[in-house]
Amino acid sequence: MSLMDPDTVQENVARLPFKALGMRTGMALQTRRLVEGASKKESQFFGAIESKGVMVGPMGPDGVKTELEEGEVCVVRGFTGQYEFSFLSKVLQTFEKPFAYALLAYPNQVDAKMVRQSMSTKTSWPPRVGT
Repeated sequence: MSLMDPDTVQENVARLPFKALGMRTGMALQTRRLVEGASKKESQFFGAIESKGVMVGPMGPDGVKTELEEGEVCVVRGFTGQYEFSFLSKVLQTFEKPFAYALLAYPNQVDAKMVRQSMSTKTSWPPRVGT
């Protein structure tokens, strides 16, 4: 079987609780409205209240719009450092002040694929000169 075999890919995707992803503020996301012709938008995770909602906003300090509209459904994709994940969610509300963000319906389950057994960490190895 090749790595690109759709059956193999499907087997590796699991349904996980959103909380199990261990999302941290500032993690990069990609949001896309589920309307014809909509493009992907680089976003970031601001926070979540379990069973209530997920806050996402435009990437970077200069982001002024989420480009999501209240009542629409969007697809959210991301990578935690351990899991690639995606979920569908309804846009509950959008805000522009004090900063731009959208409140999405909290997903009880997400589609996730483990791509690393553990988070990668930065290391610093001292150089060693052999004789």
